[in-house]
Amino acid sequence: MHVTHLKDGGSTLEGVEAALKAVASKARRRDVFVMFAAGHGGMAACEPRSHQERYYLLSYRATLRSRRKMCLEAISMQRLTGLLRPIHSNKKLLVLDTCQSGGAATGATLLAMRGAAEADAIKRLARAEGLAVLAASKPNQAAYESGPLGHGLFTYALLEGLQGSAAPRGDSTISVFSLVTYVDRRLPALARQYVGDDQQANYSIQGADFPLFSFVPTDPPLVSGATQGSSSKPAPAPDGSPTPPEAVDQAIDQYVRKEAALVLDCVGRDRAVVVATVQAGGTVAFAVQGLAAGSAQARCVERALTLSVGATGGVTRVPLRRE
Repeated sequence: MHVTHLKDGGSTLEGVEAALKAVASKARRRDVFVMFAAGHGGMAACEPRSHQERYYLLSYRATLRSRRKMCLEAISMQRLTGLLRPIHSNKKLLVLDTCQSGGAATGATLLAMRGAAEADAIKRLARAEGLAVLAASKPNQAAYESGPLGHGLFTYALLEGLQGSAAPRGDSTISVFSLVTYVDRRLPALARQYVGDDQQANYSIQGADFPLFSFVPTDPPLVSGATQGSSSKPAPAPDGSPTPPEAVDQAIDQYVRKEAALVLDCVGRDRAVVVATVQAGGTVAFAVQGLAAGSAQARCVERALTLSVGATGGVTRVPLRRE
C-alpha cells in the first residue's frame, strides 16, 4: 500500500498535481486508488464568457474571499479529473469532505475520470471496473465540522463505517456500496444532533462494487463511540405488540426506494423489482426478480442493502425505476 499525505503548504496546486502524477507513474490496473480531500471547496464561474458555476477544490493558496485568486489557485473538477485519468487503476474512489462538494458528484465527473467519449461505452467500462465519487454535501449545503467529534461530520461517519459499522453482518470487508449506504443514513442524524441543520451526502457511482477495507475488531478505534451493525427499524406498536405487517412493508419500501440508485447500478438496468424477505430475527434478505442467485449482480445487491425490521415473516416487492 502506498500513501501520500499532503498538508498545509504541501497541498498547493503544484503539490497536488505532482502527487497525482507520481501516483499515475506507479499505479497498476489491479490497484485500488482512493483520493480523500478534507478542506474547503465551492462553486464558482471561472471560465471566460460563462456564468455556469462549477465545483472547485481550494488548494493551500486559494481563498473564497477572492474570486480571482480562487480561479487561479483552486483545482477545478476538469483539471482534477484530467490528473486522475492517467491513473490506470481499474477501481477509483474520490472522496470530498468540503463545502458544496456535491457539485462534483455528477455523471460528467465520472466520464471525465475515464476519458471515454461515448456514454454507453463508459457505462460498460464503469460497471465492470467500479468508479465512484462520494461527497460530503449537496451542491448548496455546508459540510460541517464538530469540535466534540474532532472531525467533519462526513469524515466522522466515514470512519465509523470503516471501523465496522458499514460492514454487512458476519463480514469484515467494507465495500464502496456498503460504506455509501451507511454514510447516507448516518450523516443526516449527526448533522441534526451536533449542528441542528441538514447535511446529506451526495454520491455518484457507476460500475461494480469493490472492497475498500477489512477491519479487525481488535485494531485501535478510528473514532470513539462507533459501533458495528447499525440498522434502520420501524417503530414498534404503542402497546408493545409486534410491528404490524403494513408498517414493515412501508419501512422496507421506503428503505429500498432510498437506495434505488445503488440497486439499479448493481443490476445495470433502468428498472428492477426488489424482493425483500423478512427472515427469523428480523433480518431482511434482498434479491432482484429475474437475477440468478449467486451472480455478480445479485451479490452486489446483497452488499448494497442491509436492513433489520424487528419482525418475522413476510415478503415485500418493491418496483424501482431510474428517475
